[in-house]
Amino acid sequence: RDYPSSVFFILGNEFCERFSFYGMKALLTVYLVTEHHLIHRTAVLLYHLFSCIAYLSPLLGSIAADSYFGRYKVILYVSIFYVCGHGLLSFGALPWLEYQYRSLFDFSGLLVIALSTGGIKPCVSAFAVDQFRDDQSRLKEQFFSFFYFAINAGALLAILITPILKTRISCFGSPTCFPLAFGIPGILMLLALIIFAAGSRSYKKLPPNGSNVARQLFSCGVTAMRKKWRGEKTLRDGDWISLASPEHDQSTIQSLRSFLAVSVVFAPIVLFWALFDQKGSTWILLARKLNFQMGGINVIPEQINFLNPLLILILVPIFEGIVYPLARKVVKVTPLRKMATGGILTAISFIMCGIIQLAADRDQPPLLRPDQVIVHQFANDSTGVPEGIFHLNELTEKWKVEGINFTKGNGVVMSNNDGSLSACNFENKKTPDGATLIFVSAISNVTILSNHGFNIRRNFEDCESVLIPSTVTEVMIEWSNESHRLTKSIDTGIGSVQAINVQANDLQAETLVRRNELSIAWMFPQYFVITMGEVMLSVTGLEFAYSQSTPSIKSLMQAAWLLTVFMGNVLDAFISGSGWFASSAAHEFFLYAGLMLVVMIFFIISSINYKSQNEPLAKEEHIEGGNEFQMK
Repeated sequence: RDYPSSVFFILGNEFCERFSFYGMKALLTVYLVTEHHLIHRTAVLLYHLFSCIAYLSPLLGSIAADSYFGRYKVILYVSIFYVCGHGLLSFGALPWLEYQYRSLFDFSGLLVIALSTGGIKPCVSAFAVDQFRDDQSRLKEQFFSFFYFAINAGALLAILITPILKTRISCFGSPTCFPLAFGIPGILMLLALIIFAAGSRSYKKLPPNGSNVARQLFSCGVTAMRKKWRGEKTLRDGDWISLASPEHDQSTIQSLRSFLAVSVVFAPIVLFWALFDQKGSTWILLARKLNFQMGGINVIPEQINFLNPLLILILVPIFEGIVYPLARKVVKVTPLRKMATGGILTAISFIMCGIIQLAADRDQPPLLRPDQVIVHQFANDSTGVPEGIFHLNELTEKWKVEGINFTKGNGVVMSNNDGSLSACNFENKKTPDGATLIFVSAISNVTILSNHGFNIRRNFEDCESVLIPSTVTEVMIEWSNESHRLTKSIDTGIGSVQAINVQANDLQAETLVRRNELSIAWMFPQYFVITMGEVMLSVTGLEFAYSQSTPSIKSLMQAAWLLTVFMGNVLDAFISGSGWFASSAAHEFFLYAGLMLVVMIFFIISSINYKSQNEPLAKEEHIEGGNEFQMK
C-alpha cells in the first residue's frame, strides 16, 4: 500500500519493452539468413553489429537524460522512435516488396531499434528509483525483484512466442510469416509506450542534474599522467593518481583510483559477453542443424534460447540460498573466486558446443567445388554411372553422359526408365526450417498422405518437388494405375531431401541429403553450464564492481558495464564475422573457449594481488543499480 503507484506503470512498460526487444532479436539471425539470403558469417556479423549499437547507445541516453532532458522525457520520446523502428522492420519483412526496399526498411528499422533500446536502457531503472522516498529502501529492494522478474518474463515469453508466429503461420504467399512475428513485438512496444505515458501524472520527474563524472575523471587522469611524465615524485610508489592534487579534490582522485582498480574485473567480462551473446547467432545456427523433433514435440530452433531466462530465474535463488552457503562451509567464497569459476564454466560450455558442432557437421551434405556434381541413383537402377562426386568433364568424357543439364556445385539423381536416362537436379544443401523436400518423377495419380493433415493428390511434372513441413514426421506415398497400386512409407526427418520414382512396378525412394540425426536436446547441458557461468561471473561481477566503487561513480560504472557488452560483440563481429581465425564453426567454438581460459588465468593471477577499495556498498545503492543488468 506504500508503493508509489507510478512504479506499476514502469513495471508494465519494462515487461512489454523487453518482450519487444527479445522477440525481435530471437528471429534476427534466421531472418538475415533466410530472407536476405546472407551467408552465415555475414548474418552473424550484422547480428553482433546490431548488438554493438544497442550497447553503445546507452552512453548517449545517459548523457541526454543527465545533462539535457531528464529521464522521463528521454524514455517517452525515444520510445516513440522505438515503435517506429519496429514498424519499419515489420514493413520490410513483407515478401512482395522489391529487395532494395526490403533492405532499406529492414536495416533502417534495426538501426532505429538499436539506438532506441540503448537510449532508454540506462534511464528506466534509475527513473523507477526516483519514484521512491529515501526511507523506502526495503520497498526498493522488493520492487527490483519484481523488476528483475518482469525483464526475464518478457524475454522468456517473447523467445517462446515469436518463433511460433514466424514458423506456424503462413502469410502473403510465403510459408513463413515474418511480418507478423516482427509486428507483434512492435505492438508490445507500442503498448509499452502507452502504459508509460498513462502514468505521466503520477511520476516524480526530477530535472537533469548536469553532472559529468566521466569528464571530471578523465581530466583528473590527464593531470596525473602529465605530472608523472614530468618526473614529479609521489608519496607512495605506484600511486601516480595522487599527482592530480591539488588541481583536483581528494574525492575525484579516490573515485579515479577506485574506477581503475575495479577495471581488473572487466577483462573477463568482455570475453564473457563475447561468448554469451552468441546464443542468438552461432548457437541458433547450430540448433538449425540438429533434429528438433523431440517425441511428439516439434521445437523451433530459435526457441531454445528460452532456457537462459528460465534457468536464470531458477538458478539465482538456488545459488544464493543453497550453493554459496554450502560452499562457504568448505572454502572461502569471494566475488573474485566466483567470477573465476564462472569464466571457466563459460569456456566449458563452448567446448561442449564445439563437440556438438562436430557431430552435427557429419549430417551435412558434402561441400562441392563449382566444377563438381554429386550423383545419386535409385537402388537397383542401372544408369551406367556410379554414385559419388565427379568433375563435370568426367561425367561427359569418361561416363559418356549426354543430354542432361548438370547444375554446377549441386547434385543430380539419375534413373533409367526402360532404357531412357533421366535426371533431376537438386540443390546440395539442407532445406529451410527443417522441412523435407521430396522430388517426384513424372508420375500420374500420386497421393502424399500424413497423419498431420498434410495431404496432396495430383499428377507431378518431371522433377517437380513438394516441401513437407517439419511438423510432419512421416508420409505415405501412394501410386496407382489400372492394374497396380503401390505404397511406400517415408520417414521425413529434419532437413532431408528425398526423391521418388516408379520403376518396374516398384515405388522407389532415394535419400539425396540425409536428415539431421543429432537431437537438439544435446544443447540443453551447455545452456545449463553457460547460465551457471552467467550467475557466477556476470551477476557477481556487477555486484563486485558496485561494491568497490565510490558513490560518485556508480552511474559511470553502469555505463562501463554496458560497454563491456559492446566490446564483447565487437570481438564477435571481428572473429566470427570475418572467418579469419578458424576454418570451421567447431574450431571457432574451441578458439573462444581457449581465449576465455587464457583470460581467466591472467584474471586469477591479477586477483591474487587485488586490494579491496574498502568502499562497501550500501544496500540501497546496490539495489539502485545492480539488478538492472542481471538480464540484459
